[in-house]
Amino acid sequence: MSIPRRHSFRRPADVGACFRTLPAEHRFRLAGPGRPDVIGAEPRAIVSQRRTGGDDAPSLEERLRATLPRIPDARANGAFPGGALGVLGYEFGYPRVNLPPDPRPAPGPLAWFGVYDTFATFREDTVEVVSWGLDESGRFDAGLALRRAKELEERLRGAAAGPLPADPEDSAPDPLPRPVASLVEADHAERVREVLAAIRRGDVYQANLTVRFDVPTRQDALSLFETLLRDNPAPFATYLETDEGTVISCSPERMLAARGRRLTTRPIKGTAPRAADAEEDARLARRLLESAKDRAELLMITDLERNDFGRVCRIGSVRVPELLTCESYPHVHHLVSTIVGELAPGRDALDAL
Repeated sequence: MSIPRRHSFRRPADVGACFRTLPAEHRFRLAGPGRPDVIGAEPRAIVSQRRTGGDDAPSLEERLRATLPRIPDARANGAFPGGALGVLGYEFGYPRVNLPPDPRPAPGPLAWFGVYDTFATFREDTVEVVSWGLDESGRFDAGLALRRAKELEERLRGAAAGPLPADPEDSAPDPLPRPVASLVEADHAERVREVLAAIRRGDVYQANLTVRFDVPTRQDALSLFETLLRDNPAPFATYLETDEGTVISCSPERMLAARGRRLTTRPIKGTAPRAADAEEDARLARRLLESAKDRAELLMITDLERNDFGRVCRIGSVRVPELLTCESYPHVHHLVSTIVGELAPGRDALDAL
């Protein structure tokens, strides 16, 4: 019997209905236009780091390396092959650049990864169930793979017999209250002055001044995700249940891709709205491409990402094959660059992350 265990069958129901049949134990869904949907639950191991506690030895990276199995041949056809899915909170990087802890950390986990060995990939009218049969010692077990693949297939086939989930368009969630901003206008202006002063002193050459918005809602996380998928389709849409809440993302930006030794990042800076009229839409895109301010923003982040790649890539391998290109999404135009590099000897994808 081969590992992983794979079985394709006709899709029994919509991916949303199939997803709701999974046990609500750290479920995940990966989605986006032009990408197959991938769903799963019940990770075989969890690696996490809390915001409080003693020293963090061994490091999160060391624990991930020790936990992740070495997949011999993923054969994923561009989709998720199995492995770790997780989230890194923004503050996770603070110690790596000698910054003190944030006195007002964002909600959610600082670092949480689930290691998934069994999942389903949806392509057009078929579903492929895959299981690696990962046992407690981190080895692949053919018998476990067969059993888990059968269990998942039975669950998904059961979706056809159950009631269909409510369409997000048909549901009427309560109107969202006014968001609560983490920074009021007067304080924002003062922060801008502080950043400008820091640039003049030579402390920094660019800063990302952001505002967090908190909005209470009675809508459940899964319904919210399905609404986002409908109203704001984006290439990197993710739903992930962690021990400290559910994380939802609908992003157009590829932060990092590692394929073998090759690294790719595609930073986005510069945004313009879309227009229903084709001529006006094209004019807005041209104006974005000609904007000195937006071009400067993207050039700065492109230079920063080249520098970051230089810390983990082989000398001479970092290149920018695309600079200042305009990409159009359902609601906006974006300016995008592409930076590539080759991992240096002794470095791996976790070093790059």
